[in-house]
Formats: sequence, C-alpha cells, structure tokens
Amino acid sequence: ALPKDQINVAHVNHGLREESKEEEKYIEKFSKEQNINYFVYHYAFDSLNNFENQAREARYNFFAEVAEKTNSKYILLAHHANDNLETIIMRMLKQSSLKGYAGIEQITKYKNTYLYRPLLKKSRLEIEQYANNNNIKYFNDYTNETDDYLRNRIRHHIIPYLEKENHNLKESINYFSEALLGANRLIEKYCFDFISEYVTIEDNNICFSIKDYLRLDEYWRKEVLVTLR
Repeated sequence: ALPKDQINVAHVNHGLREESKEEEKYIEKFSKEQNINYFVYHYAFDSLNNFENQAREARYNFFAEVAEKTNSKYILLAHHANDNLETIIMRMLKQSSLKGYAGIEQITKYKNTYLYRPLLKKSRLEIEQYANNNNIKYFNDYTNETDDYLRNRIRHHIIPYLEKENHNLKESINYFSEALLGANRLIEKYCFDFISEYVTIEDNNICFSIKDYLRLDEYWRKEVLVTLR
C-alpha cells in the first residue's frame, strides 16, 4: 500500500444535485480523518447541451492539474465493467474506430500522467457487494436512474436483456475488449511500419508513392490515412 502522503483525493462537484453538497462534505471529512490531501473543483456549466462530454473534459483537466501539482504519476478512476459495456454499445450505435469499439482501456496516457482504472474488470454488483460487506460508505447518483441520457437507457433497457442471455456477460465483454485492443495494436504497428518505410514528412508536407500505397488492402489504406491525419 502507498504511504498516505503519496495519495491525493481529487473530487469534482458538478452542482447538479442537492446531494452533491453532502458528498463533498463527506469526502472532505474522510480525507481529513485519514490525513490525506484533497482537492475539490466546482464545475460551472453554461447549458446542459453536450454536458457529458464537456464535464468529462473538465474533470480530466482538473485531475491532470492536481497530478502535476502533487507530482503524481497516476490518476486512478473508478470505471468498472458495466461502464465499459455501456461505452461499447454506445460506440456501436454511433459508429467508431476499432479501438473505439473496444471500449475503455485500463491504462492510458493523458498529458503528463497516466489514467489507470483498477476496477475495470469488476462489475458494479461485485463492487457494491464488497463495499457492503466491508462497511464502506458510498453514494448513489439518482440521475443515473433516469432515461435522460443514452448511457442510462442502455443501462436500463438493453443490458438487462443481454445479462439474461449470458450470465457470464462481464467475462465476455472483458474478452471482447481485450481482443479488439490487441487487434488494434497490430493495426497500429502495421501502419507505423508502412509510414516509417514509405512516407516522408517535410515542412508539414506528407509524401508517399501511390504505387506503394495501392499495394495495401483497402482497409489498411484508410487506417494509414487516419494515422497520418
């Protein structure tokens, strides 16, 4: 376990719910009792249009600022297997890249630090059971129970049917995600190998032989162009 002086708590209060005040007070109280540094950011938004994406960007920027200020190498996030399944289905509905269809990666580089999701392979039920069995206090966000957002509708109406069809859905999704991420790594390597051998970049001009390019399969051509973009 890390010494407490190497742990920092970073909390974003979106101010959308009355309960968020109680949650912030609890985090502050817990951090003080444990002698852990904590940072709170009150996110101010202009409208609810595209709120999810804007709020996510604001959160990550805040976390990165705290990491830089405290010289932290890792930012730990609480994404779990259910979050990953919801993300995969959302991207299937909206179209994405192969890497996008794979869902959430367990560890990713973000600015000068790394985002690490230690609970990504665990289901929400497993996490709740662990918290209840060990008397760990947690909060439920009631806005997750509404159907206002696509993610919530997927959670309430699509995933329950999938779970009925496959009682090992979590394991299947973990395998699906890992398989696609592995395939994407091979694609990226192939594209970078082609670029390294056949592409020259000078003064922001990208040059390559059309003859070499047309030797590629149609799928690889698109991926090379996406990589160069």
